Amino acid sequence: MKLRVEKYFDDLDEQWLCSIVTKEGKSFLIGTGTWADFDQHHRLTFASNGKLFAVTLKKGTVSLEELADFNGAKRNALKAPAWAAKW
Repeated sequence: MKLRVEKYFDDLDEQWLCSIVTKEGKSFLIGTGTWADFDQHHRLTFASNGKLFAVTLKKGTVSLEELADFNGAKRNALKAPAWAAKW
């Protein structure tokens, strides 16, 4: 199984159109997101709309299992250490 990614730029936003390609060359659409890759467990993972998913392909059907939802997360501002502020 391979991952195919087509990058598109809409205004300033980058979107990825992601598909799975089988050994036989058949392509199955995963969806539009902002990131996709294989993780340390060799699972195909996919990020879209603030969520992280594990992707599986069974009998020609793509399934997304939600691993994490980051939509409620808040950013914490951190001040750079003094050594990093000087060039």
